[in-house]
Amino acid sequence: GNLAREIHEKLITHFEKLGNPSAAISHAFQSGNQEKITELFPKAARIKQAQGKGGELLRWSIFASNSPTDGELKRSTVAITGHLADLDFQSAESEISKLKLLADGSQASEFFHQFAAGASAYAALSLGNFDEVEGLFIRSRAGKLDCQLGVDDQINLIRILATKRYIWNDADGVEEAFLLSQELGKNTSLSTSHTFLIAIHAMHLHQRGEYRRAFEMAQIAFEQLERNGFVGNHGPLDVKFVMSRCLLEFSRPQEAMLLMEKVREKAYHWKQWHWYFTIEKHVVEQFAHTARLQDGLERVQQLREFLQSFTSVNHLESFIDISELAVRRKMGDFDRLEILVDRAPKIRDTHQYKMAVDEFRGRKTVHEDAKQLPVKTPRDLIWKHLVDVSLNIGSNSIALESMHAALKIGAEVGAKETFLRQRNEMGNYIIRIANDFPTVYNEELASAMAERMKERESHMATEQVSLTKRELEILRQLSTGRTLTVIAGELHISQNTMKTHLKNLYRKIGAEDRHDAIEKAKASFLI
Repeated sequence: GNLAREIHEKLITHFEKLGNPSAAISHAFQSGNQEKITELFPKAARIKQAQGKGGELLRWSIFASNSPTDGELKRSTVAITGHLADLDFQSAESEISKLKLLADGSQASEFFHQFAAGASAYAALSLGNFDEVEGLFIRSRAGKLDCQLGVDDQINLIRILATKRYIWNDADGVEEAFLLSQELGKNTSLSTSHTFLIAIHAMHLHQRGEYRRAFEMAQIAFEQLERNGFVGNHGPLDVKFVMSRCLLEFSRPQEAMLLMEKVREKAYHWKQWHWYFTIEKHVVEQFAHTARLQDGLERVQQLREFLQSFTSVNHLESFIDISELAVRRKMGDFDRLEILVDRAPKIRDTHQYKMAVDEFRGRKTVHEDAKQLPVKTPRDLIWKHLVDVSLNIGSNSIALESMHAALKIGAEVGAKETFLRQRNEMGNYIIRIANDFPTVYNEELASAMAERMKERESHMATEQVSLTKRELEILRQLSTGRTLTVIAGELHISQNTMKTHLKNLYRKIGAEDRHDAIEKAKASFLI
């Protein structure tokens, strides 16, 4: 017995020198060296969890139960970490419930309750149970002076919080998490924690609209996370997603969608449903932007059917609703758009669509909404200037000044796609500014905009013949000179539906109004 203990003690020292805490702690457990276990365990367990090696942690949990104080509770914490590493959320939640019941009888009760809340936050995020994440984070006390969890565990939890806020486009929330992580980062020397801090920073920069810096930061974190073989909640999905979103903004859609597809595959494999549905949302939005509206609607339907197979409580339906918004807006289906806007969470995405619905219904003007736009970040400022351009089309001096201001910020942060998605009248201002101020950025953007406008015209030409049966019916009725109310009554449709059909019809044939639509239809032999 003594000889075996001595050998284990020597092996602890040997593996510590090699920088292998996992091997060292195995020998500490076998020699019963409680002091060493306490010292080595947090770091070793964190690495095992991040690498998805739950089996080893579950084996260690048996050794942990030998502790003279709170043995069963310590066993439970290690088992929970193991189940989370194995992405076995059901077993983790069952063990967490047991831990909370046992914790009340311990002198270290508060520590175990903080641990339980933090562990539940991992599962809640992965399963898409977003409403719980914020409350669990608060209960874990991460970032607070009375938090009893290790600083590295707190940094992990802030990354969970930042991720939840990031995928909901809560820029202020991500900033708050970032600032908190920077404070805690002063007290860690663990290289993996510094990588997590870089990942949080990348999400923060992307939310601000600092695309170039966000991409560089995400790339650094991605390489380190890959090198360490981290998976699941600890894996590189957040930074890969930031990179893909930046590539979209750099107008490199093929690379962006390829990277998104890789994130989607890993998210499915690692049961990270928050990332899986986030990627799907962007795929549907991309279909909308490239006018593949039928593909977009089919994808939305597939997602709704897939979600039916989930048994756990989640809030993933909201992601699907937000995905559908982009397609309905492009279709001009304001009836359905309004239903979705009313039930979707009140975030930045839905606010933009609500503005469109209010404008269409005549409840509010874009001018009123424009006054309320935030101006805190580069992203905010670009949008504010673009809205000013849009509101002043025709007043060339004001519109050109606003566009010039937007382009200056765009050049600094690497924004491109934001400008290219603007309508042709806006594009003409970009081209004019490039002629007057021929910087490399302005000229590249103007050239890409001219190309995009050409694509739209050719797309409009092919789309003109693809009117639906109902749209053709309305077009023929328009040429009779009857009022819209009479036409709607004859076709048994509501005024709102009539408006939607007219918007789609005018868009498809490139008409400004009723008279223009009749002229263009006659010229194309549609009537």
